[in-house]
Amino acid sequence: MQFMTKRSADAELKETVRVYLIHDANNIGQAVRLLREDFPMTQVRLAALVGVTSSTISRIERGHEPGSKTLLRKIADQLDAMEAQREKLIELHGAFIPTKPSMDTELGDRLRKLRESRGFSKKRLSKESGVSVRHIQKIEYHERGISPELMKTLLNTMAVEGNERTKLLGLATSDPRDVRSKGSQKELGKVIRAIRKKAGLKQKEFAERIGVSQAKVCNMELKNDGISRVIFNRIVAALNPDDELKERLSKCILPGKETRSTGASLMIELHGRSYD
Repeated sequence: MQFMTKRSADAELKETVRVYLIHDANNIGQAVRLLREDFPMTQVRLAALVGVTSSTISRIERGHEPGSKTLLRKIADQLDAMEAQREKLIELHGAFIPTKPSMDTELGDRLRKLRESRGFSKKRLSKESGVSVRHIQKIEYHERGISPELMKTLLNTMAVEGNERTKLLGLATSDPRDVRSKGSQKELGKVIRAIRKKAGLKQKEFAERIGVSQAKVCNMELKNDGISRVIFNRIVAALNPDDELKERLSKCILPGKETRSTGASLMIELHGRSYD
């Protein structure tokens, strides 16, 4: 009788999950992002390997452009995509429908083009304006907005005047990350604690069940961290909270986070698998 070791079983489980990673992807951007994050690889690294800018990868993942089939093949090669996943990418490419850019997207794209046209690298702009490189990068990658005061600082640093200044200031209303989290964070801490205590778990045990660090759980309960759609799905799959808690938790999800396909859920569902 052959016995399956824990290591070999884990490898088999990961392979099974990977097969279904982009099975339910709704668009080419979501599929590329799931493959990249599963590898894992940053947008910057992937862009360098396939010979495009990180902005191009970002636009593909956000559904603003499909990229060429040649580029998709290069991306698939770098992310070690399976044959079925490659076929799925081509299928989604043929069904591509562009996503209408949001205000945040327009803001990020305009700021990036302006910065590059003025000869500023993100590092130089950060040094002269006092705004962190990470903050600038998140704005340009459409991951957060910017306050009018901070936008003025960046525009003054680059000596921007006229219509372009007016346009960018009009887009810089407030930081959507702060706005969206202000109302949800207070509730988030209560809901996470309620779910954890109902399951009879300590923070460390809860973290292990949903595949995050204990610090992440602590931050969520202290209202210092947000919750993505991915974490929401993990909590629901692993702990199966009642409908009321599930509804309250869903209202704490930060906008702009894509849902992982059945692969991530499958990993959670099979997490408790026993070994002979």
